[in-house]
Amino acid sequence: MGFIDLFTDDSEHRYQKEEKRKEELALKKIRVEAEEQRRQTQVEAEERQRQFQIEVEQRRIDKQLAEEQKRQEKERYIQFSDSIANKVQQLMDIAIPDDRLSLVKILNQLEILLKANPYSDNSQVENKMRNSYTDAIIVKIEQILAAFASSYPDDDMLLHYNKILKHTKNFRIFKKYRSSFVLCLFLLVLLFFFLAITKPF
Repeated sequence: MGFIDLFTDDSEHRYQKEEKRKEELALKKIRVEAEEQRRQTQVEAEERQRQFQIEVEQRRIDKQLAEEQKRQEKERYIQFSDSIANKVQQLMDIAIPDDRLSLVKILNQLEILLKANPYSDNSQVENKMRNSYTDAIIVKIEQILAAFASSYPDDDMLLHYNKILKHTKNFRIFKKYRSSFVLCLFLLVLLFFFLAITKPF
C-alpha cells in the first residue's frame, strides 16, 4: 500500500462520510418537512372542525331565532285579531237610538271611524282583518241609516250619509280588485298596441 493508496482511501473515506452526512441531512429535512406537513394538516383539520362547530352553532341559533320570531309573530297576530274582534263587537253593541239628533251624532262618529280606517290592499292578513273592521263600520252605518230612513224619510242628512256610504263601497271594490284592474288595463294597452301594429289606420 503506497502513499497514493492512502490518499485515495482517505479521500474516498471523506467522500463517503460527506455523502452519508448529506443523506442524513436530506432525511432529516424530509422528516422535518413531513412533521411540518403533518402539523399543518392537523391545524387545518382542527380549523375545519372549529368552523364546522361554529356553523352548526350558528344554524342552531338561527333556528331558535326563527322559532322565536314565529312565536312572537303568532302572538302579535292573535293580539291583533283579538283587538279587531273586540272593536267589531263594540261596534255591533252600539244601540240604535230613536231620536234624530242621536242618530246624526252616531252617524258622525261612524263617519270619523270610517275615515280613520280606510280600506287597505288585501294582500296581507293584517290588512284583511283591518278591512273586516271597516266592513263592520259600514254594516253599522247601513243599520243606522235604515232606522233613520224609516223614522225620518225626508231628512237631508240621509242623502249625505248615503253618498258617503256609496263612495266607501266603491272605494272598497277598487281596493279589493285593484290588481285585477291594473292587469286588465295593462292587457287593454297591449291589445291596443298589437292592433295598432298589425292593422295600420
